[in-house]
Amino acid sequence: MHRRVRIGVTKDEWVTVRRLSCLIKATVFGFLGAIGAVAPYQSAAQPAPPNEAASNPIALTVTLSLNSFEERVQTALEEKVAPGFVFAVIEDGKIIFAQGYGYADLEAAVPATPDTVFPLGSISKTFIGSAAAIATNDGRFDPEEPIANYLSFSIDDPRDGGENVSFLHLATHTSGIVDHDPSYEKAYAFGEAVHPLNLSAYLQSYLTADGELYSAADNFSDHYPGRSNAYSNIASGLAAQALEDKLSVKFEDFTQAEIFGPLGMSSTTWFLPRADPERTATLYELVDGEFTPYPVYALATWPDGGLRSSAHDLARYMIAYSNNGMIDGEQIIPRSAVQMALAGLDMSGVEDRSEDEVATGFFWGTSLAPSALQSRPLIGHNGADPGIWTIMQYDPVRDRGVIAFANGELATGAQIRGFYSLAYSLFLTEL
Repeated sequence: MHRRVRIGVTKDEWVTVRRLSCLIKATVFGFLGAIGAVAPYQSAAQPAPPNEAASNPIALTVTLSLNSFEERVQTALEEKVAPGFVFAVIEDGKIIFAQGYGYADLEAAVPATPDTVFPLGSISKTFIGSAAAIATNDGRFDPEEPIANYLSFSIDDPRDGGENVSFLHLATHTSGIVDHDPSYEKAYAFGEAVHPLNLSAYLQSYLTADGELYSAADNFSDHYPGRSNAYSNIASGLAAQALEDKLSVKFEDFTQAEIFGPLGMSSTTWFLPRADPERTATLYELVDGEFTPYPVYALATWPDGGLRSSAHDLARYMIAYSNNGMIDGEQIIPRSAVQMALAGLDMSGVEDRSEDEVATGFFWGTSLAPSALQSRPLIGHNGADPGIWTIMQYDPVRDRGVIAFANGELATGAQIRGFYSLAYSLFLTEL
């Protein structure tokens, strides 16, 4: 049967969606509070490393049943929030809940399961941070050194000639390299499984003076590196390129050898042609009240949002981070690398930070949870792209992590709040 697709996706529909996914959480807080009695606000202290949180965790004043959670999921499916959802919960170093609801592919009636492969959106960025922390721990990389010393091409930064931007600036979104929407649109190739431009070629086009997408006025902020926070996907891709050029190893090969393989993430890949087509979710938008599949698309800046994985795979990654790099009794990621990736870097002098942000690591963020969760810190990252929304957050106080995927556009505020409330309510659900 022919699938009707709309390739003419406008900028307003998708080019800012990843930034929105990082800001939308605040709008969910009141929605979650309405689930039950909300505890008094408590200021969150600097978060303790995983498994080193307070010995007397703050008791939750709201608990939910699994039945009530699943009833809300069914309501979301009936209201066409998305064709399918997958949720996973980890606790005490193991997966305690993993379930799919609805469909990974509506036309073929393929159910969504914890083994369905979804694009992760901006959760992908945490793997840039993990790779950098591993390489730094081994003495192969210095996150404070200017990336100009590493890159195989120059950055024509009008502020300082590109001589002062470091990996730390890129990882904390304080580099001053910004996403200029008309040029960032070209980082997406709809109808293509592989982008015609590779990462390096796109970055050179955007950051070097003779590049087709270069604009000194539009591609850089007026702030000196380290002075102001501005979320940037292109800067994130540049961070991966800096790692690749310094290590002389392809970034995808490094992450496979150092992270995916050792953690047993067998379904995880950066590129659609390498994913198992039988287990890959179809992505949808809602058009005239009906779900319509998106065409396949590829990212030129793929490290910032192009990773594909399953809930079972991503749960293993989260378990390792919750257990200082250990899983199945083995130290897979060095403990010091985990702590480095999550560490709260000094952002005291940085302008324009999110009000709920507690700490910033190597693309990992720690932010205040809703008041129903006692405003405790949550560690992780969320993501969004055309046809996909994702959540990965960990509560170090309770030692519980939540993963959530939806293969729908979530075009309205109500749909976004509904998805976030489902995911965050799993911190309160008895499992």
